Amino acid sequence: MAELESLLDLLKAQPDAFHGLTIGTIFRFITCAARLKDDIMLTQPPEISASHAPENLPPSIRLFLGQTCNIPNSYVDICWTALKDTIWSEEVQLQGSIEPYFREHGHAMGISTYNFSLYLKDQHTNGVVS
Repeated sequence: MAELESLLDLLKAQPDAFHGLTIGTIFRFITCAARLKDDIMLTQPPEISASHAPENLPPSIRLFLGQTCNIPNSYVDICWTALKDTIWSEEVQLQGSIEPYFREHGHAMGISTYNFSLYLKDQHTNGVVS
C-alpha cells in the first residue's frame, strides 16, 4: 500500500510527467524492467547491493524501456523513480506465469487461462464460420 501512496504523491507532484501514460504502458514498463534486473545490476558499481534497486538505469536499458513503451527518456526516469522498488521487490512474481493462480483458485470454478471455443473462426468472414 505504501508503494501506491508513493506513486500517488509523485503523480500529484509531477502531473505532467505522466500525461498520456496508460495503465498498459506502465504495466509494460514494469514487466520489461523486471525481466532486465540482472542486466541493470551488471552495469552497477560493485558496492551497489543487488537487494535494492539502483537509483539510475544504464543508458541502454533506459533507451530500451523508452522505445518499448513509446515514452520520452524523461518519462523513463520518472517511471523508474516511481516504480523501481515495486519492480525490484516483486521481480519473481512479475516474471512468473499467472497459470498457478488459475490452477489454485480458478479451475474448481471453471475459470482457466486456456481459451476454448466451440466455434471455428475464419479471417475472411471476421467471425464465426457457418
